[in-house]
Amino acid sequence: PSLVSAIFPSVKKVYERTANRQSGLVFSAVLQFFVNHGQHVIFDVDPVLHHFCVDYVSVRYRRQLLAMSTLLFLRTNTSKILLHTAVFPKYFPAIIKLLAWHPRTVSSEILPLIPAMVGPSTFTELLHTLLDLPLTTTFMEQYDRKDDSTSDSSLGKAGLDASSPAFRAIQQYIMRNESGIPGVCVWETKDEAQLGLIRTLWKTLPLTPR
Repeated sequence: PSLVSAIFPSVKKVYERTANRQSGLVFSAVLQFFVNHGQHVIFDVDPVLHHFCVDYVSVRYRRQLLAMSTLLFLRTNTSKILLHTAVFPKYFPAIIKLLAWHPRTVSSEILPLIPAMVGPSTFTELLHTLLDLPLTTTFMEQYDRKDDSTSDSSLGKAGLDASSPAFRAIQQYIMRNESGIPGVCVWETKDEAQLGLIRTLWKTLPLTPR
């Protein structure tokens, strides 16, 4: 514990300097240190995990190396994370984005984590999230791009309006990074405008390798 206390400020500085780097490898290593030793210095790791899942993984999900390092970290530390944090039940929408984007390469890594995400308050939402994977992939491929003109063109061809309240509600639901957000699940609201738009999206799903 004394050694941990001595080097902790340096590790924290590394985190602050590398938290927004692209690869995520250093971020994962720093997270490993926090998970292993955070209790020795009374350090709250939850804000760091929130930043990692919501502001980092969910934005850089296209990077395969990041996806693999993230899932390796989660699998290696499943018991500790379940015991000390709420990462799996709270941030499973962000984690499952990795499966939506890399289905062929990460499925064997992420499937063993599914039981850790299941709980009394999450099993229904988790089921919907897994069933929604084709829609999630479509939004990630077609409507989650820096080039808005491409997205607008795709929407126009499908007869959809990205500025409509129904589309925005569906996008907020499909692309969410946290579970348990009140009033977000489109399947529970049973809004006909939203459901009709989903049917249109489903009919226009492009065939992709994913």
